[in-house]
Amino acid sequence: IQTGPESAGSEPGPACYGRGGKRPAITDADLVLGKLDPDNFAGGAIKLDTSASEQAILDDVGERLSLNALSTAFGICEVVDENMANAARVHAVENGKNISDNLMIAFGGAAPLHAARLCEKLGIDQCIVPRGAGVGSAIGFLKAPFGYEALA
Repeated sequence: IQTGPESAGSEPGPACYGRGGKRPAITDADLVLGKLDPDNFAGGAIKLDTSASEQAILDDVGERLSLNALSTAFGICEVVDENMANAARVHAVENGKNISDNLMIAFGGAAPLHAARLCEKLGIDQCIVPRGAGVGSAIGFLKAPFGYEALA
């Protein structure tokens, strides 16, 4: 199973959004695994279609591997989590740090959905999920000081 680097974005979005997305996204795998409430996603503003996620996962990956939707979704999330863990390991080594000596702060997108598994993979004992964690990256972007660079 290979994931990314392309993103489903918001249009068409994951298959579960019902906007024409046919390829499974991490959101689809998270939904099939029961990590998301299909009736209360985004405060209930978006109703997620679990059967569309299951079908996209089966059509794109599961049938070729002779796996059901649940096993395939688990495999997709394992690959994603391992890719994130490997990126963290590389960053730590490049900076001469022992990653397991730190705590994790999970923010941005679906990070809180994957944080516990990442902590297991990285040997991190503590994780903080701040309020509004899903939009943490966007808030940081909006609060960053304005700047520009002119090149000749």
